[in-house]
Amino acid sequence: MNSEIIDASIALELAVADLYFLFHELHPEDSEFWWKMSLEENGHAALLQSGRDSFMPFNKFPEELVTNSLSRLKSSRQYINDKAKEIKKNPISRKQAFELAMAIEETAGEHHYQEFMAKIQDNKINNIFQKLNGADKDHADRISSYLKKIDL
Repeated sequence: MNSEIIDASIALELAVADLYFLFHELHPEDSEFWWKMSLEENGHAALLQSGRDSFMPFNKFPEELVTNSLSRLKSSRQYINDKAKEIKKNPISRKQAFELAMAIEETAGEHHYQEFMAKIQDNKINNIFQKLNGADKDHADRISSYLKKIDL
């Protein structure tokens, strides 16, 4: 496993967390939802950092946890950072924020992470990652459920 890929995955999670925090600030009616999503994305980044630091030296980092496409990770992060800059200049509607979040949760890096967390594992290290991640998964489903609840 290449540490550059893990670092890019961490950077992607942090970019998503920052974007969700921006949504938290822009849309007070959904601020609690976006606050929690932002915290969870930061938690994903912390989990990846911890895994990198603890398991990489022993070649035990679960490769399935992150996508192996460095270019996709970088382009996803760049897209998110560009969108955040754009939104700071020209805020988007509540509905547009949810649409963008759904699109982001389906990007390579986010989808790959969520898929790993939902998969039944037969490996102790993979199980550790899942337990540490806890309920912080299925963001696309949670966004969809929240949208139904608020009928937006």
